[in-house]
Amino acid sequence: MAAGGPPDPPRGGTPDARAIRRARWEHQLGDAYLGLGQLAPEQEHLHAALALLGRRTPASGRRLPGKLAWQTGEQLRNRVWPRPLVARSAATRAALEEAAEVYERLFLVDYHASRRARAVHQAVKGLNLAEAAGSRPAQARLAAACSVGAGLLARHRLAEAYLRRAFAALEGTGDTSARAWVLQAAALYGLGVGRWAEVRERLAEAEGIVRRLGDPRRLAEITGLQVWERYFQGELAAVSPMMAELDRLGRQSGDAQVRSWAMAGHAVAGLRTGNLEEAAAALARRPAPASEAMLALQLGDRARAVEALRRALAQASRPPVKCYWFDLYAISAEVALALWIDRGGRDGDEGGPWRAMAVQAVAYLGRFARVFPIGEPRARLHRGLLAWVDGRPAAARRDWRAALAAAERLGMRYEQALALDVLGRHGEPGQRPAARERARALFERLGVEDLTSPEALATRLAIHRSGGPGG
Repeated sequence: MAAGGPPDPPRGGTPDARAIRRARWEHQLGDAYLGLGQLAPEQEHLHAALALLGRRTPASGRRLPGKLAWQTGEQLRNRVWPRPLVARSAATRAALEEAAEVYERLFLVDYHASRRARAVHQAVKGLNLAEAAGSRPAQARLAAACSVGAGLLARHRLAEAYLRRAFAALEGTGDTSARAWVLQAAALYGLGVGRWAEVRERLAEAEGIVRRLGDPRRLAEITGLQVWERYFQGELAAVSPMMAELDRLGRQSGDAQVRSWAMAGHAVAGLRTGNLEEAAAALARRPAPASEAMLALQLGDRARAVEALRRALAQASRPPVKCYWFDLYAISAEVALALWIDRGGRDGDEGGPWRAMAVQAVAYLGRFARVFPIGEPRARLHRGLLAWVDGRPAAARRDWRAALAAAERLGMRYEQALALDVLGRHGEPGQRPAARERARALFERLGVEDLTSPEALATRLAIHRSGGPGG
């Protein structure tokens, strides 16, 4: 090995060609389960592959922070060491490359399972192994995974640096599969920070590659990201037909996880556009507590909404991992605020659980926004509403103006319309008519209306209670 050396060889020395081949088979079996959306058996096969390569099961629990710190130290060393730390033996390099690819898949397992710290560890460990193997395609894929991982920690400059490293590692390799993976990871990161044109371009290129390669799982993943890119830009009417295509891809490949993504999207689209039948049908197939809470509220079932909201808040209490889970946080905040507005408006109940639940839900949305900047407009919007209901109009208006500025900066038209709408109702009196007109024009252009803001939901609850339309 080179001076200063790559990672130490696994227990028992370097695996022989037969062990590496058997590890590859286990790895491929794991990939087959991923293609069916079954993460648990995939993980079992990946752990078996590591065992064949003489490596321990990845760290978890109390061992994880120390192991992650160690792997991060290895990365720092690799960045400053003057020479590449590549193993000299071809057999050692082959074993290291196979182990790196297994860690790449483990990153995907832990990412999909929303295990943030484990996902970051698998990405960094995998990149250390790929660099020791001297495999540029593996380095590219795992540097892209590290970019996603850095983004989950809100380390955006580091995430950008890893993306540059990933694209640089691809140069001259001609490895189209690795390029598609890097493009997809870059688009996933870009989605969370609102770089729409870049996301569209990278997903279009990645889609072309995976169609030529005939990879149905990655095609479905890319299709899902394309749906959320349209959604975050306010094209709510486009979501349902695109989710139908995603569901078709899941049915065609037998991938249960892909179909669950489609159902989650149908539920959100139905709620946001007022198609409650679509939302109810999707939730019957794939329960989601935040969406269940909003549907119950729209149907006037306050008790069921409260029960589902408590489950949603428990889910939202974990560190955010997926930018496209935005509505877990946004809907939870909207339902909690609506319940507080409705209760306070009826009997002046300033205490009880309602305000506390609203504060908690808005805090979780704010934490999401600190990781994924696309959450900032909605987080500011709802923080402002908290201040308004608390009797602090100046603070509320500051947050609403900040929400509008963030939405305009990010090019999120639905968020702009929501901010203008609330400013049209509660902003400075002299500025309300202009804000209302701008909101009306934007909603009309998008083909939607405000059905799910906290105040709209509270109004709907009051109508149900009075026996009005739909009550």
